[in-house]
Amino acid sequence: MADNNGSPLAQRITRLKYCILRNYGEIFEKDYEMQKTRMDAQSAIEYYKRALQIDPTDHSIWLKIGRLSMSEEINDRESALCAFKKALEDIDIIPSSVNSDI
Repeated sequence: MADNNGSPLAQRITRLKYCILRNYGEIFEKDYEMQKTRMDAQSAIEYYKRALQIDPTDHSIWLKIGRLSMSEEINDRESALCAFKKALEDIDIIPSSVNSDI
């Protein structure tokens, strides 16, 4: 979470806001999957982005934004690529135990 300061109550409220925004995003994403409307895809992306303002480290949300941005209804390849890159940030793709001579 972005805000590690503050009272335990404030932290819980921030976490609750994050969960609500993410859940709204998931609801609109499910609606999009059933009805394929541009409005549902855009709403899902917007709620996911608002959740990321609270916790920008949730890589799964970046993947969801990338997939929705690539959809036929949105068709924003640049935003999709940007979201996929963000999803890969800070992920240790090659474990440090792997021999670098390979």
